[in-house]
Amino acid sequence: MLNGRFWSYLNTAKLLIENYEGDIPFHHYIKQYFRENSKYGSRDRKQISALCYSYYRAGRALAALPMDERIRISWFLCSDQPGDMLAFFNEDWNMAAGSGPREKINIINASSIDSHIRIDEIFPFSDRLSKPIAEDKEEFMLSHLQQPHLFLRMRPGRESTILYKLKKAGIIFEVSGSAIILQNNTDISSILDTDREAVVQDLSSQQTGDFMKEAADAIVPGMKGPLVWDCCAASGGKSLLAFDIIGNMELTVSDVRKSILENLQERFNKAGVKTYQSMMADLSKPLKGVKPLYDMIIADVPCSGSGTWGRTPEEMHFFSAEKLAEYTALQKQIIANSVPALLPGGQFLYLTCSVYEEENEAAIDFMVRQLGYRLNRMGNIKGYYHRADTMFAAWLTSPA
Repeated sequence: MLNGRFWSYLNTAKLLIENYEGDIPFHHYIKQYFRENSKYGSRDRKQISALCYSYYRAGRALAALPMDERIRISWFLCSDQPGDMLAFFNEDWNMAAGSGPREKINIINASSIDSHIRIDEIFPFSDRLSKPIAEDKEEFMLSHLQQPHLFLRMRPGRESTILYKLKKAGIIFEVSGSAIILQNNTDISSILDTDREAVVQDLSSQQTGDFMKEAADAIVPGMKGPLVWDCCAASGGKSLLAFDIIGNMELTVSDVRKSILENLQERFNKAGVKTYQSMMADLSKPLKGVKPLYDMIIADVPCSGSGTWGRTPEEMHFFSAEKLAEYTALQKQIIANSVPALLPGGQFLYLTCSVYEEENEAAIDFMVRQLGYRLNRMGNIKGYYHRADTMFAAWLTSPA
């Protein structure tokens, strides 16, 4: 009975992967499939989904193998404990389930010349990584075999309430500064009042606050708080971080999508951000009538998202050099079209969740060499050491 079920899981995962074209996030695709095929119970859905995600986590390292073998080997690489399905695939693998990723790769490579795994083939375009990440290339690559943690950021003054609620609910968690570390599948929706008490925000994203605070401290104080423009606001996570770090400020948020700004209004109200301005702005084009106004611009620019592919590993299969070129061009357009709104001597915070040099250091080089900005600090936030996303942050000052 179990053997038949596991074969069914494997064949269903193979079918899903073969038909998925990457045009929508995989979790939407697989949910749609299960809605249309209601015969699968919750355990079935969980196991099939896990097989698919394991396949994508192994990236392109097993591309020469047949699909079903790639899925089975990937399941071994990504499993952290023994189980019936892994034992069904290979009893020796099941006994080694608790081993580290390097040891597992050695086991596979020693078993057959046809299934040889090269670690540097897990992640696409690994020759284009930011240099500090390239120095840790193997560690970075292997991190994709594990699902990242879920992180919360405790809002100021809410820490004791949050910790009390989590302990009362029996939730297993760790604390690192203002960050709460949870297992990825932890449901806190009925325990914490999100956005009011805690913000769901990756650890590396939280650490961009260090750059934000340094930039804010460099602003010459005035009678009112600094004027801050979050020019690519998206879900508003960086605006909320700025609100908690800077406090007294006059905030403007913008995005090219009207729906984003509508969602922000609800989120800001809940988080206690009552006074702010919002505007639609397509920064791929020059803005009309722009004058130097802001003390600080936060530009969390659209990017490849390559530093977050541990959460969406299917992206590793569908990303192309053409897409990377499109993002790098867009980022320079956003920079060039936003900086006219920054006051002389103003602070510019450039952020990406990318690991590629073209989206990171090359963009800063553009600002320094062609726009005359002074670089104060930049760096890669290496989340792969903490089962978190990897980001890039830079703080610059505009010409006086």
